[in-house]
Amino acid sequence: MISNLTPGVSQESVISSSHSRNGSDVGDKPTKEDETVSKQTKTEKIPPTPLVSPAVFGPISVPYLSPLVLRRELEGILEQEGDVCLSQASFVDQHPIIYWNMVILHLRSFFIALLNNLLSIRICFSIWFIYLTSFV
Repeated sequence: MISNLTPGVSQESVISSSHSRNGSDVGDKPTKEDETVSKQTKTEKIPPTPLVSPAVFGPISVPYLSPLVLRRELEGILEQEGDVCLSQASFVDQHPIIYWNMVILHLRSFFIALLNNLLSIRICFSIWFIYLTSFV
């Protein structure tokens, strides 16, 4: 049995091309059938199929929890299940509201910190610019 077959070639044609009609595969000429099979495999260009098809998800809608309520719910989950539950993949399925609200809260805090840094850089630049132009 042949385990790795090239696409577009049947197993029978591979077996018939590797063995001659009388059973010996030494010194026999390839038949026309063998030549057409080899030409087909050389000319056919089959696009590679992805191993995993991309998943398509719809929009996710969860109710918004205030940071205080989110903290209280998260503390309750940690008391009941322990802190190991946060590192498990099943946490998203078991507590989707808590998970997505945590994601939103962390994104908001990241953007607030980013805006604060940009604002402080602008203020420093403005002060430096005023300082430099005062000598002119």
